[in-house]
Amino acid sequence: MNTTSILTVDERDRGTPDEWIVRDPTLIRLTGRHPFNAEPPTQELMKHGFLTPPSIHYVRNHGAVPHLQWETHKIEISGMVEHPLTLAMDEIVAMPSVQLPVTLACSGNRRMEQNMVAKSIGFHWGPGAVSTSIWRGDGSPPPAPRFVCFEGADQLPFGYYGTCIPIERAMDEYFDVLLAYEMNGERLTPDHGYPLRLIVPGCIGGRAVKWLQRIFVSEKEPDNYYHYHDNRVLPPNVDNSIMASALNAWQNADDLIYDYNVQSVITHPAHDELVSLDNDTAYTVRGYAYSGAGHKIKRVQVSLDGGKTWRLAQLDDDQEDHERKKVGMEQSRIGSWCWRLWTLDIQISDLVESGGELVCRGWDTDNNTQPQTTEWNLMGMMHNAWYSVKGRIDLAMPSSKQEESSTKVDQNQRLRRRTVVSMRFKHPTVVEEDPADTGAGGFRNKGWLKPQLNDLLEVTTLGEKVLEEPNPYRFTREMVAKHTSHGDAWVIVHNKVYDCSAFLDEHPGGSASILSAAGTDATKVFKQIHSIDSHEIFGNYLLGEIDDYHRYSSKNGKSSDSGDDNSNDKNSNNCNNNKHFLSPQWQPIRLVKKDSISQDSRIFRFALSSPKIKFGLPTGKHVFVRARSKHDCKMYVRAYTPISDDDSLPGFADFLIKVYKPAKGHPEGGHLSQVLDLLEIGETIEVRGPLGRACRIVTMAGGTGITPIHQLIRAIAMDPTDRTEVRLLYANKTEEDILLREELIQLEKKSAGKVKICFTLSDPPEGWKGCKGPIDEKMIREYGIFESHETLNHAIDTISVMCGPPPMIEKACLPNVIKVYGNEMMRM
Repeated sequence: MNTTSILTVDERDRGTPDEWIVRDPTLIRLTGRHPFNAEPPTQELMKHGFLTPPSIHYVRNHGAVPHLQWETHKIEISGMVEHPLTLAMDEIVAMPSVQLPVTLACSGNRRMEQNMVAKSIGFHWGPGAVSTSIWRGDGSPPPAPRFVCFEGADQLPFGYYGTCIPIERAMDEYFDVLLAYEMNGERLTPDHGYPLRLIVPGCIGGRAVKWLQRIFVSEKEPDNYYHYHDNRVLPPNVDNSIMASALNAWQNADDLIYDYNVQSVITHPAHDELVSLDNDTAYTVRGYAYSGAGHKIKRVQVSLDGGKTWRLAQLDDDQEDHERKKVGMEQSRIGSWCWRLWTLDIQISDLVESGGELVCRGWDTDNNTQPQTTEWNLMGMMHNAWYSVKGRIDLAMPSSKQEESSTKVDQNQRLRRRTVVSMRFKHPTVVEEDPADTGAGGFRNKGWLKPQLNDLLEVTTLGEKVLEEPNPYRFTREMVAKHTSHGDAWVIVHNKVYDCSAFLDEHPGGSASILSAAGTDATKVFKQIHSIDSHEIFGNYLLGEIDDYHRYSSKNGKSSDSGDDNSNDKNSNNCNNNKHFLSPQWQPIRLVKKDSISQDSRIFRFALSSPKIKFGLPTGKHVFVRARSKHDCKMYVRAYTPISDDDSLPGFADFLIKVYKPAKGHPEGGHLSQVLDLLEIGETIEVRGPLGRACRIVTMAGGTGITPIHQLIRAIAMDPTDRTEVRLLYANKTEEDILLREELIQLEKKSAGKVKICFTLSDPPEGWKGCKGPIDEKMIREYGIFESHETLNHAIDTISVMCGPPPMIEKACLPNVIKVYGNEMMRM
């Protein structure tokens, strides 16, 4: 069957990596222009009945769609198999095939309802993240000892997307796992995995890997980032990503999602649908229901009184009709893998008497049903509470121009004759793109379920708490619009300007999702997709504010009407009264000296624009450094903190940097540190800043992670007016590894008690009087707390700053800081 009716590329995809893909414009885009994540309106979904056309099938893409060719694509089968092999697409098609109908649904279906309780780390899904198609492919199970692992060809920030299913599922013919290359009688479309994808019936869509390029058999689960950091239901007490990492929650196999839970949704009456109350006829309520693990939906009930009594809906027979048409398998091993559409006729008088609220719930053949409510979870997964649609009386008064212009008809008679009494229905949430938002990803929720956390909290988090400078830099929108490249990408969120350049390659959605919004106001898409945790992280990239009233105003009151970035560069020193070098604009600094202080650590000295100018980095702040690689010509950006201060070294800036060479587990090494290591005297790089903020501080460092913390401690210790207290726990392997030891000791002595330091070694010498071993809870309680610890309001007064190797941060620092300070009371 030919289901493709869209002939042109959507304008919203122009300028993205997916601009070659044809997409149906009626799909609701959930993550802005890129990556493409979309669902159909449920009324559009129901219009097509049991089978969903590929053009409106929901789409979940983590990044750009790989541009693959049938003739060249191959799949590798390797690992613990007797005969490893590589197959071309024509070879796969030549094998015996299986054809069966399967419903795919996202584990985040209906997530927007949970996001109204509190924002999860997942973007909004409405109730349209479910579709049903007939899939054809190879259904022969591969042999394996424990797990069958699958990997796609979509290159993402943390590697290829991949996951696995247990051997019991892969080998059991009951589960009908297949490698699919057709969808509703046609080759797969790009968004749905062309040329080959995995289909795991009854299992969430996140296990159905698209663009399949590798199958490997293993004794253990894969080490794929996306297998562990997606598609799981975390306990409700784990309410942010930092806590999840600290508690090692991402590694808990018990929280992984495989099978669907029972789900049912009312699709009609649709949102904003008007049902006339003039005649006591019957209205047909419609919807869908599905379950996982091969369990068939056996019953759907609808209540008009909040669940006190229930009416039985009529289930359509389409599921059974299509299952009898399965091809290439024994009928005896057929599971139930599809949704069931349902209807219920309700008298209009019953709707009026009930007040218009409709609630539905489904049951499967294993007697699983839907709860009245569900607990919120960090990823917003598997929400399947009763689905509730609410109606209210609506008085519509249409009139003709003739009647409106008539002055002979009595007004009361005219109103009586014209008034139409209806009931207008509202769904709990409505994922609806804002028509005023040209594809950037803005939404309006006009459903009856209102958020408990409103936009004001997001603005406060991202604005007042982040921007603490009394006189922030101001930019015009025209200035921001010029920063759209990979090494120079600015965005506007809540009238604040951010430079995302350093975060591009680490962004979970890929760099293209940020670049597609670079130079523009991205408030709507940022607000809808990101959690409050993300707002705090985003603050590290703050540049300043948007000035919608003046073209540009510098801090000394001078202005420029040109809107040209060059004017800002020329006046960058004026912004700091000709004393400070730093500016929100990138500025060159020249390498004049490079000293090696260990095998992999260097001190780089850079000359500023004038021998008398001060660098201008406030306490607790950092700068962005960027440089272009001579090897691959790419621009790399990272945050660093100099170890020099303005008073002792005007005209220069010293950076202590550890050079990360390629090594096992980190084959590319540290990009920017290697670029800097290859710099020759006289060559230039660029810096900009300052960025970041600080208050009462618990610091933890490992190795060269002492660099930014050292500057912070020195500034506080040497300033008698600064009352900030600092605690430092500094971990190293041997005594010789302790950097800046003597200076830190002297700073502690001169700080008048504001600074307290604990040195700890994992391989201490005989007679060592400091702490021993990794940073732990006992060490923090002894050296990392402040006087009157139990009575302090740490949510206001205390932050934790950590800098060191990721294993140290994730396994030693984070879990133990949470134990001592409590997750809710500690900002990190």
